[in-house]
Amino acid sequence: MNQVAVLPSEAFLQAYETGYELMLELQTRPPESLSIEDLEAVGQHLVQAIEIDPSVVQPYVLLASIFLVAGNRQMAEKYISLAEEIWPDFPKLLELKEHMMTPPSLLRQKNKQARAGGILPVSSIQRLRPMNETKPAQSSSDLFRFPDK
Repeated sequence: MNQVAVLPSEAFLQAYETGYELMLELQTRPPESLSIEDLEAVGQHLVQAIEIDPSVVQPYVLLASIFLVAGNRQMAEKYISLAEEIWPDFPKLLELKEHMMTPPSLLRQKNKQARAGGILPVSSIQRLRPMNETKPAQSSSDLFRFPDK
């Protein structure tokens, strides 16, 4: 059975896109230059997106990532749990859960190979944007495709 793609409101897209773009910008900065205020600025937009449409999984996954970067594993797990209620097999959610289970020494080694100075690999953040995992989002409608069931 195919699910019909329902596009979220313009307000949702604006809040999510702003948070997403801020997260990409933060990724380009060295981790030691980030402040909690930087992460909170991203988080505010993502929380706003969730308040507008709590049925979309991407903001929850990005918020979980932000809490991991901030060192708050408990809140990261909360947002992972909420995301699982929406779409338990969402590929980026599964990837984030695997990331959380990987020993820190292996993560440091993987991150050194995957990025040069950012907090998360750009590819990880960029792939959160489209729900179609095979190509980058070309438009807002590409962000909210649902898998065939």
